Amino acid sequence: MKRMIYRVKRLSPPEVLLDEKVNNYRILILNYGTHPCGYVGVPLDHPLAKIHHNSLNNIGINVHGEMSFCKKGDNIIWPKDYWWFGWSYDYAKDYVGYDPILSIPLDGKKWTTKEIYQEALSVIEQIENIVKNKKYSPKILCPYCNSEQPIKINHDLNILDSGCPDCGFGASYDLTIEIICSNCGKIIYEQKTKVRDDCIE
Repeated sequence: MKRMIYRVKRLSPPEVLLDEKVNNYRILILNYGTHPCGYVGVPLDHPLAKIHHNSLNNIGINVHGEMSFCKKGDNIIWPKDYWWFGWSYDYAKDYVGYDPILSIPLDGKKWTTKEIYQEALSVIEQIENIVKNKKYSPKILCPYCNSEQPIKINHDLNILDSGCPDCGFGASYDLTIEIICSNCGKIIYEQKTKVRDDCIE
């Protein structure tokens, strides 16, 4: 576990402060120079793998700010064989080493690696409770087969603009959410929307 040291300039690539396996999960804490970010990786066969981070926010997962990142491990920054969820520490009342608008540091709380690690452990506990209580798979009555079955939620992202090549800031994409009956396989609900998502890195 390395100490979080804030800097005026962003680090690219970010510095790895901690990379640790916890049971079937994995915790990654990165220092982007101006601020840190925390990540929890779930195995690719996990029930919550490949779902959008907003789904965890909608379920009510408690994390600093909110979940604002999800990605399959690329083995460049995020180790492969995991689906990663992440959150940042650059919100109001957080210390940020450099503000691009004011060109000065923003005063606030400086987070330690240990504090972020404790929050990551809490995220893992919350994820396990979500799976245990099956909050991710509610039951509804299918209008086609009239069976009450757990539903499946598919998220399909179609990238329209990848944004900044370094951090992804300003990325936009089409998001399609489908709710599918596990019994007959028909689509019960479908929503398509255009999303502009700012990278937290």
